[in-house]
Amino acid sequence: EVQPGSHTTASRLLGLSNLPYRTLISWDGSYNDVYLVDAETGERRLVVEQVRGRASLSPEERWVTWWDGVERAWFSLDAQSGTVTNISEAIPHPVHNELDDSPAPPGSYGMAGWTDGDRDVLLYDAHDVWLVDPAGQRAPRNLTEGVGREQDLRFRVVRPGADEDRTIPMDEPVLLSAFHVETKADGFYRDR
Repeated sequence: EVQPGSHTTASRLLGLSNLPYRTLISWDGSYNDVYLVDAETGERRLVVEQVRGRASLSPEERWVTWWDGVERAWFSLDAQSGTVTNISEAIPHPVHNELDDSPAPPGSYGMAGWTDGDRDVLLYDAHDVWLVDPAGQRAPRNLTEGVGREQDLRFRVVRPGADEDRTIPMDEPVLLSAFHVETKADGFYRDR
């Protein structure tokens, strides 16, 4: 499978291949080798082997990200340098589904998307939204300021009518869905 970032004039594509792992699907889940593919020449370069699940390409094609359930962490790969970084290790709360009781590695709480220019990626813990540097050089910032954890709410970014590949603007208010974990009450917040 080959997929572009969000630009129709992509210069770099993301290639995923599960061919070496198809026999594992019946008992161990799905795996993919991840390639960066030059859109003009078709030349491909293997960048990550045996990713459990899927990887994705950032909108500006600068980063490849994936979830590793065994490590219980999000990783990024700089498409230029090939540097791999654990981008969730500095988040002080688990980013994996703590209630997952299946025999497989747990899934993540998810990713909301990217900010303009591939500057940051938004990741979730059980309650809050985190702004994370894909290079791992800046400390993660809790965009919801810990309110979700304090009030037992689960915040998630809402993108009404937006294409999921579109970036999340940080210079305008962001709409958040809010779900109270105990009472199941739900609603919306606006955050700046």
